[in-house]
Amino acid sequence: MLWEALLPPSQMGNPARMITGANGYELTFGDGNKAICLTSGLWNVNFGYGNEVVADRIERAYRKLHYATLFRHSHPDAHEAAQRILRKMGWNDGAVVFSTSGSALNDTIVKLALHRAALVGNNHAKTVVSTTGSYHGMTIASMQLSGDNLNQALYGARSPRYVHLPADDPDPWRAFFEARGSSVALIILEPLLGTGAFPLSPAVLDVIFQARKRHGFLLSADEVAVGFYRLGSLAASMNWPEPPDLIGFSKGLTNGTEASALMVISSQIKEEFVQADSMFVHGETQAGSPMATAAILGVLDFLDSVDIKAIYDRLYVAVDSDLQRLADLYGCKRRGQGLFQFLAVPNELSQDQREEFSALKLHDHFLSHGVSIQPSEGGIQIIPSITMPVDTWKEAAHRLENGLQALNHLDAQ
Repeated sequence: MLWEALLPPSQMGNPARMITGANGYELTFGDGNKAICLTSGLWNVNFGYGNEVVADRIERAYRKLHYATLFRHSHPDAHEAAQRILRKMGWNDGAVVFSTSGSALNDTIVKLALHRAALVGNNHAKTVVSTTGSYHGMTIASMQLSGDNLNQALYGARSPRYVHLPADDPDPWRAFFEARGSSVALIILEPLLGTGAFPLSPAVLDVIFQARKRHGFLLSADEVAVGFYRLGSLAASMNWPEPPDLIGFSKGLTNGTEASALMVISSQIKEEFVQADSMFVHGETQAGSPMATAAILGVLDFLDSVDIKAIYDRLYVAVDSDLQRLADLYGCKRRGQGLFQFLAVPNELSQDQREEFSALKLHDHFLSHGVSIQPSEGGIQIIPSITMPVDTWKEAAHRLENGLQALNHLDAQ
C-alpha cells in the first residue's frame, strides 16, 4: 500500500483525495470532482500548474545534462542559478548552498550556524531559538526547531539546546537573552508563521536585532512557505528593519516541480568561511542537480518575463476584499498577510469526538464545494497561486461562501 502522509491507515487510498490532474489553477480528483486549488499545492505552486516557462527549462536540461553532482564538482546551471538568486536579492557577494527540501535545508542551516560559531571562537554557542507554534520541517533536527506539536517527544526530537519563544511577546525574549544570550548560535524565524498564518511581532524582531549586536549569533529567515512573492516580495525578510544573515528558500523556488531548496548566505558570513578556508561538511546527492537548477532558472525566467508585483497587487486586492466580506458576513476571525491568509469558520465538524479526523472532515467539506483548502486549528488557510486570474479567484470565493453557508447550517442544527 501507499502510505499517505498525515493520515491514519483507515483514511488512505480515497479516490476523492487522489489528484489525477492539475492544470492552471484547477485540480481533478479520482472521483471526477474538480476543485480550484487554494493551497498552491501546499504553497509550492506560486505561478500556476504546468507553467510553460518552467517546463521548457526542465525539458531542455533533461536532454542536455539531466544529472550532475555537486559533490566536489559543479555544473553551469548551478552557478547560474546561484548568481541570479544573489543578484535578484542584492546580495551579489553572498553565497548559495543547495539542499533538497525545507526540512533538510533547516538542518543544514543549524549545522552552518554551529560551524560558524566555532569558527569565530564561540565554541560554547550551541543554542538554537525559534518561535512557539512554528513549523520548520519533519526531520529530527527540523522537528526540534519546530514549535508546533509534531509528536517530538515520541520521536526523541526534544533537546534543551532548542528553545521556543512566543512570536508576539518581546518580554520572554528579553529575559532569555539576559540569561542565555551568549550561548546562542542561531535564531531562526518564519516572517509569517506558516501554521495558522500568525504574524511575527515587530517588537520581537527589535529585541532580536539588539541581542544580535550584543552576542553575535546568526539570524536566519525561514522563507520556505512565504518566499517567492507569497507576501509581495522575493523574500519577506528583506523588508525587516535589518537583514538576516541567512535566508532559506524552497517550495515556490521551483514552482513545485522539483524537490529543491537553497540557503542564501550573506557576504559577511561567507567571508568568515572563505578567510579561514574552512570546509562546510555538507552534501546531498540530489541537491543542486541540473533538473532542480533548471526548474529554479525557469522560475527566474518567468519572473523576468512578467510584472510580478502588478500581478500580485491585483490578486491581493480581490482576495483581501472578498475574505474580509466573508469574515464580516459570518463573524469569522481573520488573520495573515499578503496571499497567505487564515479564516476561522463556524465548524460543527470540529466538535467531532474523533478529533484526529476533524481537520480532514473540514478539508473534505470544502473539497465537496469545489475548493481545495488547508485545514488549520479552528479554521482554514487560503493560499492562492500568485498568478491566479482575478476571475478564477472570484469563482473560488463564491465556492468558499457556499461552503461556509453549509457549515453555518450544520452549526445551527
